[in-house]
Amino acid sequence: MAGLSLINSFRGSGIPLTAPGETVVTIDKAGDYTLWNATKTIQDGQLVSFADDLPPGTIIAIGKQPGGTVVPWRLPTGKSSVEVNGERKVAAGEVTFSSPGKYKVVVSGFEGKRALSLDESKFWKTFLNTLIYGFGGVVFLFASIALGIYVAVRLSKQGREEAGSRRKNPPVLR
Repeated sequence: MAGLSLINSFRGSGIPLTAPGETVVTIDKAGDYTLWNATKTIQDGQLVSFADDLPPGTIIAIGKQPGGTVVPWRLPTGKSSVEVNGERKVAAGEVTFSSPGKYKVVVSGFEGKRALSLDESKFWKTFLNTLIYGFGGVVFLFASIALGIYVAVRLSKQGREEAGSRRKNPPVLR
């Protein structure tokens, strides 16, 4: 169950971004988001592969609309990747949106088309679900083992008592 929760939490492609280019995205919920770099995907009907890292010189700018207030993004704190249905994506960055609304994402600084996407960060939600289901499973496992040991010891003790009472009162032969 925990494994299914973990796998299902990463499904979905997020909000596709034009790269290089500009994309206006609608963020429905404030919070942490991950910028994903597709490293193995289908583009224009063909399977393509890219390096895990974005090309040198890549510039990513995010601004609130209207007004263009800059929203800073940062490199990911760790190296995370997800592979679902033969497609693979690698975390290229993280951004925190303080409020819902429209934001413009501009990606530039390299030639050729890349598949990027923006998706709500799910690590902590996934981690907590896995921990809860995993902990529940471990508790159930140990409780089952303990119950099995208790029953085995109880039956063994009961069998010894019955055998002992037969030795004390042997059957009378006539």
